[in-house]
Amino acid sequence: MENIELASLIKANDKPETWVEYRDGITFKLTYLSRPELQKIVKRSTVFKYDEKAKTRVQTTDSEKLTEEFCKAVVKDWKGVTFRSLATMTNIDLKAIAEERRDFEIAFSHDNCVTLMREAYDVDTFIQEASTDIRYFNAGHAEEIKN
Repeated sequence: MENIELASLIKANDKPETWVEYRDGITFKLTYLSRPELQKIVKRSTVFKYDEKAKTRVQTTDSEKLTEEFCKAVVKDWKGVTFRSLATMTNIDLKAIAEERRDFEIAFSHDNCVTLMREAYDVDTFIQEASTDIRYFNAGHAEEIKN
């Protein structure tokens, strides 16, 4: 049995990135989100509001701010997001897009990412789960982990 201090092994400042496939050819470039970093994002998204009924301040999470902070920290790029693929994820006016443009890739931006996470039901869940699953980011060490 080896006696070791686990804290000495944690790569606190290491933020590995990887491409993760979502579905239908859509991939997201994600940064691993450590538990302490997630806690910081949640803390920055916490607000206090006055509750009239209870006559006291209550702590709550500002979900809009949380989505923005989370997206900024985790999603760095995407591939394969087109007008046609958007129409499979959320309610967009596809008729407003000319047929020949429907398969053009939409450029990644922080604002577009936040909008997609707010509007498409399972995109935010997928990104949250993938960005906190270290197995996606340790792919290069798969053999080392197995042995």
